[in-house]
Amino acid sequence: WLASNVDAAAAREERPNSEGGVRPGPAEASLTQPEQQQQQQQQQQQQQQDLKAAGSIDPYTDLEGPAGAEQGESVLSVAFSPDGTKLASASGNAFGGGKDSCIRLRSLGPDGQEVVLRGHERAVNSIAFSPDGTWLASGSWDNTLRLWSVETAQMVIAPMRGHEDAVTSVAFSPGGKVLASGSDDRTIRLWSPETGQSLVSPLARHSDWVRSVIFSPDGTILASGSDDRSVLLWDTKTGLPSTQQALTGHANPVTSVAISPEGDKLASGSWDKTILLWDLKKPNEHIGRLSGHSGPVYKVHFFSQHLLLSVSDDSTLRIWDLRTPGDTPPCISAFYAPLPLKCVHSHDRSIAVGDEKGVVHLLDVPWKDDVAALLDRWPQTRRSPDDIPE
Repeated sequence: WLASNVDAAAAREERPNSEGGVRPGPAEASLTQPEQQQQQQQQQQQQQQDLKAAGSIDPYTDLEGPAGAEQGESVLSVAFSPDGTKLASASGNAFGGGKDSCIRLRSLGPDGQEVVLRGHERAVNSIAFSPDGTWLASGSWDNTLRLWSVETAQMVIAPMRGHEDAVTSVAFSPGGKVLASGSDDRTIRLWSPETGQSLVSPLARHSDWVRSVIFSPDGTILASGSDDRSVLLWDTKTGLPSTQQALTGHANPVTSVAISPEGDKLASGSWDKTILLWDLKKPNEHIGRLSGHSGPVYKVHFFSQHLLLSVSDDSTLRIWDLRTPGDTPPCISAFYAPLPLKCVHSHDRSIAVGDEKGVVHLLDVPWKDDVAALLDRWPQTRRSPDDIPE
């Protein structure tokens, strides 16, 4: 699975460089094949050096999609283990079908070991590691959740059934005692990962599909985003909404919600191509709108307290600086992929991004904790949507 993706590399060569120009194309046809290969290798090495010098995100590895995957199958979810030694990715057709509805669990160490978890009958939409890293939860278009042992790669308990439609999102509570799931049946369920039993009656306040669920770091709040264009905040002790009104402001379905490491901010991504920021202490109205994506935003994820990641149908991963005063935080960097990007997750300096053709891009971002250095290294990335290459 560890290989350079030729198509992706070729596409990246045509992206604008840090000075606004276009990088050299393939070697001249007059060169022999070995000479062409050598020149191409030298160009790629020089490109990597240029990217590092300019401060751009440096993709260091592409993980190929599952062997034999059907064309059109996407990586729908990625997750690093809590210790960062493993990476899980879930695949399948975005509309629920596909023969490759499985999970790949990869070791990121020197051995590069990989196992494939099979059992779901349709596409796997969402995966999440337990806080201690011993379990991996998955939710699927087959309406079930499954819990896997990371050590043995086997299911720990019987499939969790109860949802009447696709399971779109799964999330563990900070203590690992509760597993939340959102579904196209418009409900949220809370499960015991030890027994697989539902803990409370379904949370049913959304009027359309539930796309995303996430716990706050202290476990007191569960946030959910829905096709009804709203975000709800739930009190995990009572199972009731913690605010009198839903958080509204998006013009289209909410695809993803994320909560900052300190638990004070919430970000919501939407099909309306924007991201809204909310103050969880006063969530009556949004405090910021992040605009720049030219396609639906599929996933948002906090890289740190002050840096937010987002991926979109416009084939870009963007990093946003949330420290900037005002309601329009800037995009300080963007990774341009050759295909629409479906999901993103991070651990320490590493970012994993899944695309619609079954490739997981691994990226290393230096200076993660120094936003000033990011701004200094990446001044050319304050872009408008018109700057994004076709």
